[in-house]
Amino acid sequence: MSELMLLTMNGLARELLAAVRHSGQYDVLGILDDDPGLLGTSIDGTVVMGAISDAPAFGHALFAACLPSGQDREALVGRLSLLGLDDDRYATVVDPNVRVPRDAVIGPGSIVMRNATIAPQAEVGRHVLLKPLVNVGCSVRVGDFATLSPRVSVGEGARIGRARNSA
Repeated sequence: MSELMLLTMNGLARELLAAVRHSGQYDVLGILDDDPGLLGTSIDGTVVMGAISDAPAFGHALFAACLPSGQDREALVGRLSLLGLDDDRYATVVDPNVRVPRDAVIGPGSIVMRNATIAPQAEVGRHVLLKPLVNVGCSVRVGDFATLSPRVSVGEGARIGRARNSA
C-alpha cells in the first residue's frame, strides 16, 4: 500500500482522511502544514509532522494538496515543484463509492469526493477537486486545478478551463 501525506490541515483534509481510511487505498503517514501552531496536533489520530517545505524528506510518500481553491492548489504544487516534487508524487484520491468508467481519465493530484458521478470518456485534469455530488457528463473535459462545487452538473461535451492563479 502506498504512503500518503496530506498537505494542509483543514476540513478538506478531514474529509479526505475519512475517504482514504474507508477505501484502504493509502496508508496515511501524516499532515504537513505551514502553521507552526499546528505542529504536533492531529485530525483523528493523524499528526501534523512538519511544514510543507519538509515534503521532499518523505521520499516514498505520495501527496494530496488539501486546498479548496484551485489557485491555492496551483501555487502549492508550483512551490513544491521548485523543491523537486513532480506530478508522479501526487496521489489521485477517489472516494470508494465513486465508480470511474474504464475510458474516463483522472489526472494526478485530483480528488474526487463522495457521491460524485463521472461518465464515460470524461477527462479530469491534474489537481482537480470534485466536491460531493458533482456530476461530470460524458466527454466532459475539466482543466487542471479546477474546483467543482457540490451539486454542480456539467453536461455532455462541456469544457471547464484551467484555474488561473491571479498572483
